[in-house]
Amino acid sequence: MRSFGAFLTSGLVRLVTFPTRIRCGSLSAKIKAKPQKYTPPKDMAFKRFPLSADGVFAEAFYPDNFHGYILHFHGGGRTAPLNNFYRKIALRLARLTRAAVISVDYPTGQYVYPAMHDYCFSAYSAFAKQFPMEQTILLGDSYGANLALSCMLRARDNALPLPAACVCISPFADMSASGDSYLENCRRDPVYGLTVFQSKKHADKLRRISAYCGDTPLKTPYLSPCFGDYTGFPPLLIQTGGAETSASDAYFIASAAEKATIPCRLHVFRGMWHDFQYITPFLKESKAAWAETAAFCRETLYSVRQ
Repeated sequence: MRSFGAFLTSGLVRLVTFPTRIRCGSLSAKIKAKPQKYTPPKDMAFKRFPLSADGVFAEAFYPDNFHGYILHFHGGGRTAPLNNFYRKIALRLARLTRAAVISVDYPTGQYVYPAMHDYCFSAYSAFAKQFPMEQTILLGDSYGANLALSCMLRARDNALPLPAACVCISPFADMSASGDSYLENCRRDPVYGLTVFQSKKHADKLRRISAYCGDTPLKTPYLSPCFGDYTGFPPLLIQTGGAETSASDAYFIASAAEKATIPCRLHVFRGMWHDFQYITPFLKESKAAWAETAAFCRETLYSVRQ
């Protein structure tokens, strides 16, 4: 059962998102792609550097005496660039895990598949040549989880090293939006769900098949990695809100992991919404999710050092 604070916050989220939800629009598409000035923290080393030869940059936070790495793919529905919101997330990850967090600043905008997936795989491949993958965890939220899983599929298929583990936060990994949750949660989701003025006949509009997919079959594993074969994958941690329209994506990923007999922890936070950990970090549920992620990362990175 969700906390009273989450109950109240859910109502506020519904009000804030109402103008977009009444149009069945995309919240991420409203994020402006303008560069943002960033002042690094004084208590941690920060570096921006070219990661791959095709121009993909990365930004890194290095805690003192850090152990291991987190390769971070930010979300944003393919339209939002790496911004100060996600820098704040990366900084918090670095402080909680004491790992160096490397955020991939992949290009976003009006691309068609496989452009962004290729950019991210190029960044992954370059990272694998420069950093020890056995001491690295992949982490992504929303569309970033899609990119992280797709990179692992391609790495496995191209005989590149895989990371020690992967964390998926509110994953958006089914570009066909075929899961039952799109109908089941069409009224429960305060971020993407229908408003009180819309009937359930509008539910199909919530599936919002991205123009990025182009003519590619929507269940192609590299595009929709929840439909991939996870044989040989490292352990997974998956967190999703139980009220998300895209909650099915998390279930599909967990099912693929079970089929491949790899360790997988799926945590469904009842009544919570997309990226609640990041959007509302002050809530009891969000603090629990952050603690779980940090513990999973620390335990994984500590164990590989033994």
